[in-house]
Amino acid sequence: MSVIDINQSYFILPSTNILVRGYSRSIVLLLSESNYHYIPNALYEILNLHPDRTIAEIKLIYDNKFSNIIEEYFISLVKRRIVFPLNFSTEHKPQKFIIGHTCDKIIDNAIIEIGEKTITNLKYLINELSELGCEHLMLLSKGKNEKNKIYDFLVSFNNTAFRSIDLAVSWDGTEMNSFIESFFLSQIRLFRVFIYNANENSVNFYDKFRLKQYILSKDNILNKCELSFQTGFVISKSMYVDSISNNNCLGKKLIVTKDGNVKKCLLSNEVFGDITKNTLSQIISKENFWCYMNYSKDEIDVCKDCEFRYMCIDCRFRRTTQDNFSQPVFCTYNPYIAKWQSEDGWISVEQWRAENPGWEEQTIEIRDMNKKRLANND
Repeated sequence: MSVIDINQSYFILPSTNILVRGYSRSIVLLLSESNYHYIPNALYEILNLHPDRTIAEIKLIYDNKFSNIIEEYFISLVKRRIVFPLNFSTEHKPQKFIIGHTCDKIIDNAIIEIGEKTITNLKYLINELSELGCEHLMLLSKGKNEKNKIYDFLVSFNNTAFRSIDLAVSWDGTEMNSFIESFFLSQIRLFRVFIYNANENSVNFYDKFRLKQYILSKDNILNKCELSFQTGFVISKSMYVDSISNNNCLGKKLIVTKDGNVKKCLLSNEVFGDITKNTLSQIISKENFWCYMNYSKDEIDVCKDCEFRYMCIDCRFRRTTQDNFSQPVFCTYNPYIAKWQSEDGWISVEQWRAENPGWEEQTIEIRDMNKKRLANND
């Protein structure tokens, strides 16, 4: 594209490419690709404040002092297919492309622990979860040497409508490849297998298309919040929608233990009901079941200043203080310096804040900008 074309073009940000401002840097969430792209905060400001202007008009706003940089920014974004150039007359400027923020599923994901009560009530659980809109399921086995029981459990889900099925199981000491293969063969729609108490820590793929994943951990990961349905970053429309309006971990999740108890989190002792006495619909209709629903990432300390907040799972049961809005305890990222604990130059959030006493005033403008952007997309 020529320089003249660049200057005369408007740039459209597709509804599936979401701008997220952090304290030190910003990202574009590429929801259709399940990926993300870093951008400087200066470029976030341009894209956020001037969506209906041509590049020439944008350059004039900055008195043409940064013309070359602005041009390079947009050429890079076009190559990466983050924005698309369109030519309109000034009388027919393009309308905003916005994404809907509604999600009609009552329960989005669930964990079922394999045991006598869940096996006995399995048909009922499958039907009820399907009626509640559940799409993502994790099956959990805490015992060792339960292969046959697990196989039978997995086979029961072969003709169900769940979009993804994961399995978390303790390694029984047998040859690892055959141990893993046996599960994928018994449930052709199995997406991931988490193997804890393993002999190594690694992330691997079972098939050449990298669609089936198995994760090995030396630890008993049942004691860690990271197992709580998924690990790492999750980039999807549903994750984004949940993150801006609800708690993206506990909001639309339930757990059924092997004893038939319904909980919100593996780490919690709070029980909301028993599947042998009430239906899931009756259990989740209790007001206290939804008490964690409204803790969105834009209200959580530190998270609300982080560029990763709409793709990172948030656990309210493991937080740094008793304050319900405090940072998750397992997070090792400092968004104020854009560094992970494993990187050179990292310091804790607490240390950074102590060394930068005016930090809170600087975040007010950023948070206000984020709120305005979300409001414009409602």
